[in-house]
Amino acid sequence: MIKYTLALFLVWAGPLFAVPVQVTSGEHDGFTRIVLNFGAQVNWEFGRALDGYRFRSIGTVAEYDLKPIFDRIGKTRLAAISANSKTSELDIGFACGCHAIPFEFRPGIIVIDLRDGPAPNGSSFENPLSVANQADVSKQTAGQQSEENTLLLDVQPSYDWVDRFMVKGTIAPPSVASQASPLPTSNPNLQPLRDQLLRQLSRGASEGVIDLAVQKAKGTLPPKVALDDARVALGELGGVATKTVRAPETPLGSDGAKCVENSALNVLEWAEKADTSTLLSQDMVTLVGEFDMPFAEAVTRAAKVRIYLGFGAEVRLVLEAFPLGSKPETMLKSLSYIVDGEADPTQFFAGQGRCTTSAALWAALSDKGISQKNDLDTKAVILGFSGLPDHLRRVIGPQLIDRLLNLGDDVSATTIRNIVFRSGVAASSEVSLAEAKIDLAKGHPAAAEGHLDNTQNGATLTAAEALVTRVKARIAQGLPVDKTTVTGLAALQSEMVNTPLAAEIAAAIIHAQAASGDFAAAFAALPDHPKEAAVVWRALSELGDDAALLTFSLPPPNGLVAGLTDKSINTISVRLLGLGLPDAALEWAQKGAVKEGTLLAEIHLARRDGRAALTALDGQSAPAAMKIRAQAFSLLGNHSDAAKDFELLSDEAQSIELARAKDWESLAKIPDTPWMALTRDLTRPAGKTKEDVDTFGPLSRGLALADKSAATRADIENLLMAIDPNLQSSVQK
Repeated sequence: MIKYTLALFLVWAGPLFAVPVQVTSGEHDGFTRIVLNFGAQVNWEFGRALDGYRFRSIGTVAEYDLKPIFDRIGKTRLAAISANSKTSELDIGFACGCHAIPFEFRPGIIVIDLRDGPAPNGSSFENPLSVANQADVSKQTAGQQSEENTLLLDVQPSYDWVDRFMVKGTIAPPSVASQASPLPTSNPNLQPLRDQLLRQLSRGASEGVIDLAVQKAKGTLPPKVALDDARVALGELGGVATKTVRAPETPLGSDGAKCVENSALNVLEWAEKADTSTLLSQDMVTLVGEFDMPFAEAVTRAAKVRIYLGFGAEVRLVLEAFPLGSKPETMLKSLSYIVDGEADPTQFFAGQGRCTTSAALWAALSDKGISQKNDLDTKAVILGFSGLPDHLRRVIGPQLIDRLLNLGDDVSATTIRNIVFRSGVAASSEVSLAEAKIDLAKGHPAAAEGHLDNTQNGATLTAAEALVTRVKARIAQGLPVDKTTVTGLAALQSEMVNTPLAAEIAAAIIHAQAASGDFAAAFAALPDHPKEAAVVWRALSELGDDAALLTFSLPPPNGLVAGLTDKSINTISVRLLGLGLPDAALEWAQKGAVKEGTLLAEIHLARRDGRAALTALDGQSAPAAMKIRAQAFSLLGNHSDAAKDFELLSDEAQSIELARAKDWESLAKIPDTPWMALTRDLTRPAGKTKEDVDTFGPLSRGLALADKSAATRADIENLLMAIDPNLQSSVQK
């Protein structure tokens, strides 16, 4: 309040003279400095303006020399600077996400630092500097002080989008603003709004979105335009903007959130190539500045260096000691958890899996909401991974491969594996383990087991995961697991209680017990681990002996076993059928998805249910199905149809079925069979021939009939001796 009183006193006191102010600048690491040299003590104030910050001297009319301002600095932070000699103000425009901190170096010298990042919490310089507080010192300087000593408000000159292109000393072309009627100035508070609207119109014109038309004659109004579909709003709709091909689009994630740009995630440029101790010591020197206040850019740089090195826990320690309280801090914390291989509680990258930037990579490693490979832009993931330093590829490569494999994307996982190989770390246990997982996912368990031979043993997470993967590879091949593996897993279970691998080790123990033949222990553990039932039943079907199969498969479990494949179900059914238990085999077969086929037909045939067997074979034409169909026809007494199917199979059972059907004529047509002699006798016409009547008497004919009967019986005995003994039981005597 004192400084405002002083300002009013100076205004009323009399005319003021302009004081030349020398303005110099300098570029520093992390900030740009502007120095104002007034030459004597000056009162001043500083605050936010529309497009940046505003500096104002109080009680002193200042003329700022801005010619040398850009001699030593670029426009990476300071985009524009302009002075108003009437109000002694200096407007500062930014070209970055920066903030300004002014301070008085000594009387008469004011320093303004433009620093990267957000302003400190509670900074008074972030308060807006109201236009209404400007004293009309220009009128006093010109000797035009009001007679009533009334404090007049000076309105800033209106923003003219044409004037910014004019060169000093040249004749300006007619300005659009000069041809239009002047804007009303009754309310000075509306002037910032007018300026902002003109700036936005200028921006739209430069991007080709709108056209600015100049009135041809004074007082001529433009034609009326229908505004029924027009929309007037402050700001832009989220995810919707009017742009041209020259305006870059902001990428959006799957949930509509803005994607983090590649420039903010270029980890490869966050640190120079140097030894670790040098990198860690360099950035600790400049963390704290004047008044023991941390420099935001220095803290950010220190956190980025540690992420580059893969030191996630150290990143969090730095940010806890020197909190930034900004969005970049949340992102850095998220990255610190990811590079450490831990769950990210911040979920900063949630919803950014479909981003086309490197954000997709970090989302793939941290976003809990990603459940399928379509939730990821795998191209962006691979490109982001390729842009990491070699040591970070080695650290996060295996966990990225795991995530991709869990999503069923073994193609992208293989690509990540190949990128890691190019880093020259192919011999490490982590990479060998990743190789094994990829081969296992592709259905090559034998190759996966071969890669595991290159991993180290011990109580490390990598060694434990390798042993778990080895058990999976053995189970996938249908091979047994030795007792030593079971013992090793049990030892690791006590070592890995509080690790993410604890649940996988517990499941691997059950798998190994089943594959080693200890089905009693495996089935006893299933009530607490029901998800592992399918693996145990599969091991029983392929590796269990007959005693174990009968012990645990009879009676069959109630309902379906989750995850158990039809292949395992059919294997159990076939084995039970082979043990002479067709009813039990049928119960197991009915648990599968297949409700027809040769297996079911064979089971029904063993149960003496010919009609069910024929129903199961409906539409089947394979040789195995035709043989079972012929047997079913025979079981039902339809020997003629059975003989037809056997004929198509060239099976000798055809003659048996023709004999059972008493089709001697068809049987006689089969060449080179033991039935030929018998069918010749059986196909002789019945009744008395003329020769028998004329030549023989009754006694002679009786003797001849007895001889014929004896010959037929001899033919039958020779037939039984010649045909397959397995078919003799089918012949009706």
